Amino acid sequence: MTYRIVKCYDRLSGAFAGYLSTHGNNVTVVSDEKDATPFNWYHYGSDLYLTKNSSPARYLGEAGGKRADWGLWAGDYCAPVIYNADSSVSLASAPGRRLRLPSGDDRVFWSDDDTATDILQIDLGHPRAWLANVPGTTLIGDINLPGTHDSAAIDKKKVTPYSCHYRTITQQLEAGVRLLDVRLMIKTNPSGPPAYTFMTCHGNVGLGHEAHVYQTFHSLLVECRDFLAAYPSEFIAMSLKIDDQNAVPDADMPAVLTALDAVLANELIAPSWPTAMLPLATMRGKIYLLDRIVPACSTPTASRRWRRRSPRRSPPTAMAFRSASTTTPPAS
Repeated sequence: MTYRIVKCYDRLSGAFAGYLSTHGNNVTVVSDEKDATPFNWYHYGSDLYLTKNSSPARYLGEAGGKRADWGLWAGDYCAPVIYNADSSVSLASAPGRRLRLPSGDDRVFWSDDDTATDILQIDLGHPRAWLANVPGTTLIGDINLPGTHDSAAIDKKKVTPYSCHYRTITQQLEAGVRLLDVRLMIKTNPSGPPAYTFMTCHGNVGLGHEAHVYQTFHSLLVECRDFLAAYPSEFIAMSLKIDDQNAVPDADMPAVLTALDAVLANELIAPSWPTAMLPLATMRGKIYLLDRIVPACSTPTASRRWRRRSPRRSPPTAMAFRSASTTTPPAS
């Protein structure tokens, strides 16, 4: 975890107010950077915490008298927070209550509501955009990307033999995940076009009622597109594999892959096939496709907008989303 010195500002005037720090267990704002304390965001489940660089670790919360405090994880003065769009910090249990600028001394308190005129802003970068803190010259192969297995096997209500997650794709990305493991099932569409569409799945055994099938591949791509539009400093690595051929004969697989190409071509723009690992600066706002399509069905064609992966090929290609106004993706 990388801790950073945090600058503070007056939300009303935009004026620099000092550096976030700590005195004992009190949250403070100090004028001299050498007295500042480094901080970072910490995710636990769906909750977000602000933590300071200390041993043992302490987390932002509320003590008596509305005082902002650094509490132990198992203690009473530790609370999940919200980092708002205006860079203020709220208590998750009371979103209107935000950190206030010090008054009288350097201690920070929580407001009663959002009407206070002395709301504090902190410059720590959005926790959903952690790659913004990574230099653009860094090769993406040198970044440890948190990922999820069978990322789209999501059931928010119950645990099943097939489900792996209760968070949506968007929630996984918002929590910091940057590597998605996506498995597809082929769906034949007799009333097409398109002749084939694609569902996300987990494995190829659905107990006769597609218990292993989840959202459409198109809807997953839309979630990725929306996330990258909101946080353009980020990129997503996506491992793509067909788990369930769904009784489609091997002889029809070239047509299936053409249909899959059409989905990706409508959603993505594929630049030239890279000959070396790409720097982060060229990947921001894009998907890096890790192609795991069955090799026997992966013969490239001249019209293909993306490349199949094999041990003899260069690294997988990068794909950037088109703007929403340029094309309407087919339903899949």
